[in-house]
Amino acid sequence: MKTSVLLLLIIHSVISCTSVSTAPEIVKINTSIITTRYSSEYLPANAIFKWAPSQNKFYDDERLAKVGMDELIKASIISELRNKGYLFEPEADVSVIHFQVGYVAGLTSSLADSRIEKDYGIYPGLPDSKQNTVEKEKGTVIVSIYNPNNGQVIWRGAGQAFAVLKEIPQGERAQRVMDFMRKMFANFP
Repeated sequence: MKTSVLLLLIIHSVISCTSVSTAPEIVKINTSIITTRYSSEYLPANAIFKWAPSQNKFYDDERLAKVGMDELIKASIISELRNKGYLFEPEADVSVIHFQVGYVAGLTSSLADSRIEKDYGIYPGLPDSKQNTVEKEKGTVIVSIYNPNNGQVIWRGAGQAFAVLKEIPQGERAQRVMDFMRKMFANFP
């Protein structure tokens, strides 16, 4: 009898301590990012920046027309530079700014790796493999930081990831873009 009661107590305590938990789904985003510093030019804390005129190009794609990808990319670039202590002054005179920012972005169907290598001399390196589908396609973002006085590139970051072409919540898409830009600017001066 003592053995039965003891066995019941052990079984009860094991059952009552058992819990089932499910791990949250982690969305893995394959990315490839490279950065290059072309100049040892010092950028002071609180440096002022603005967009470089005629240095911004977004290759629009009808599959992403409703999501405002261009605006998400711009907002993410500005946010990351602000997080590093730089000041965005879009109307500032070129004589008072420390650097200008330009970017190009597009899907592989508009901005192929061979063109990136030819035009920018860099290759981010994310293989196409079989991941380009009707639901996702490799996309590229190249961000260049220019000296406003001579137009020379100070720094350039290039990254690739697979853009989700199907409809996803805008907040999720914005977070994916922010996470991508955070990785790209991780080693920015």
